[in-house]
Amino acid sequence: MKKKILVILTLLFMMPQMALAKDYYDADDKITLNDTYNGTVFQAAEKINSEATIKGIGFMAAQTVNLGGESDYGFVAGETIKFDGVVNNDLFVAGSDIVINGDIKRDVFLAGNSVTLKGNIGRTVRVYADEVILENITINKNMYIYATKINIKEEILRNKIQSIRLLFCDIEGNLKGIEYSTNFIGRILDDEISIDGSSINGFQSVNVSPLYLKPDLDTFQIIEAEEDELVAIVFCNLLNIDKNIHPCDTRALLKKISLEKKKEFNISNINVSFEFEFYLLDENNNPIDEGSYLDIGIKDKGYKFRKYVSKKLNEFGYQVEASHHECGHGQQEIHYIYKDVLEACDKFLLLKYLIELYASKFNVKVDFSPKPFSHLPGNGLHINISCWNNKDNLFFDHIAKKSSSLCLNFVNGILSKMHSMFYILNRTFYSYYRLNDVG
Repeated sequence: MKKKILVILTLLFMMPQMALAKDYYDADDKITLNDTYNGTVFQAAEKINSEATIKGIGFMAAQTVNLGGESDYGFVAGETIKFDGVVNNDLFVAGSDIVINGDIKRDVFLAGNSVTLKGNIGRTVRVYADEVILENITINKNMYIYATKINIKEEILRNKIQSIRLLFCDIEGNLKGIEYSTNFIGRILDDEISIDGSSINGFQSVNVSPLYLKPDLDTFQIIEAEEDELVAIVFCNLLNIDKNIHPCDTRALLKKISLEKKKEFNISNINVSFEFEFYLLDENNNPIDEGSYLDIGIKDKGYKFRKYVSKKLNEFGYQVEASHHECGHGQQEIHYIYKDVLEACDKFLLLKYLIELYASKFNVKVDFSPKPFSHLPGNGLHINISCWNNKDNLFFDHIAKKSSSLCLNFVNGILSKMHSMFYILNRTFYSYYRLNDVG
């Protein structure tokens, strides 16, 4: 993190001067600014206090910087930085302890050891820090946080969250979880929450049963759960009693292998998206309608449900691409755009949970099983995978205009491991109902 801060500091003060009306230079032990400046302002001091109006760019470097006032652009470097002014365009800050509590009309770029975010951000925030504290902040576009530890306590307090669900995946692909009161958030963040691993298939023996949950804070979200209650969720890795990753932690295994393959084949993103198919059933376990592929109107009784689920998923960052009635009576499909592989799989597990959760609001049941009805098509799960190096699709050979060798090797790897994959992908007797009749 210190290297990143040093790089950003260097970039800030290597930027060329802009041809504005006039440039102002100051260097002193202590500088106080209160006037209006029509040009570029360069300040270097032990301490800078500014309530000035800078109709141009402000460059400031000091041990302590307190910024109010207003400027068109801001470039600030220091040990302790507090900002509560107005920037009409972009703000760039590098320091140790940073507090942002102002009004930035466009983008904010921050690098520091500890960053506290408040106030209003007009567009996008990018933060590189060891610790990020989110308080009463409004962000009108996107937030990208690259942090060792995100302080989520303020977010929980601000939204009056009473409970947090710690989620993980067992070796059969089932979403598991335990709910804790947010009064114990300190223990949760310190990896002190344990579960009985011997009660989960394939994990621990009875005499070595404890497993510890280590939250992946990048996955922290607040969702609308039962009875419209807001709850916090976070995906966790599973630790042995010695606090090392458990070998059956499939999520940690996916993360490890994907990072290795990205490095080996110069891949920036392994993009994955899922297309879900499922049946909606009434209280008698019959399909809710007799519709077929792409039916609309009165034949499509699942429309309002799909629309509601799609709206909620978009609120949680899924970016639903399309939804429609599938071939079977009461059969639905929802699919959303790709994510990088680990996030995509997290969202896959969460989506199944949310669909089942929201079904109760519409007095229907959900069936994801491979073949719910012998006379109707089965449920498919289409998985779309591609590998990219930034904007370059590595599965396509642009010179030969055909699939690349990486793509062919990828497909060959799937085919060569197909027998082993059958044990995971077709592990219930419902899977083999597909061998009869249609679908």
